Amino acid sequence: MKNIIFIIILGAALGLTSCQKDSSPDKMTQEKKPVVYPTLDEASKNAKTSLIEIMKLQRDLKINIDQKELELSNPEGSVKHYMVNFDSFLSSDSTKALKDISKDEGITIVPFVYNKRVIATASINKLSDGWRVGGLFNNRITSSINNLQRVREQSSKSTINYFEVPNIDAQIYEVVSDSAARYFADYGTLYNTEKETSLPELMKVLKKDAAEFQRKFGKDLKDKKLVK
Repeated sequence: MKNIIFIIILGAALGLTSCQKDSSPDKMTQEKKPVVYPTLDEASKNAKTSLIEIMKLQRDLKINIDQKELELSNPEGSVKHYMVNFDSFLSSDSTKALKDISKDEGITIVPFVYNKRVIATASINKLSDGWRVGGLFNNRITSSINNLQRVREQSSKSTINYFEVPNIDAQIYEVVSDSAARYFADYGTLYNTEKETSLPELMKVLKKDAAEFQRKFGKDLKDKKLVK
């Protein structure tokens, strides 16, 4: 229910100024279309502004974000979001690179950082004609990327890739620096991003649970009775 409220309020925050300028039905319909920005930087700045506007409009929302710190924050160190192909994941071995079994859907996670801490994040979608704000208020991703700040700071050239494994709700983070990769995961009570993990060990655990999911629900997925 809260996610629905966030979407409604976000739409209001993005369209507030334009609707005030022209309240005709045709104009309002036109302005309510998602805004596309020419650069990732511009989309990120708009996402931050929208976050602040939502917090001002809904002060009773419990979202664990300090508004003052958010206002003082800056977008830093974007994270690429990849979607793991579930079928490929089931059949892959431990030597297979995650990128080889994943799809880049043009999604970038932008962290807003203040005093070396990630205060909030926004999901930005790459379109054929620019960039669009896709999602806000993902506390789980925000917490994980904040945990990885200490690792990222060990090298000025480090980058973070985020891999989402569907159906089993697993999140894998790859921190790459100096041609070496380190892995962290957020998965149930077994893994959290405060501690580094071995990728082969992690894959073994996740593939076991993925195989169990496939055994129970694979037919329903094939028949499109479940969302893959």
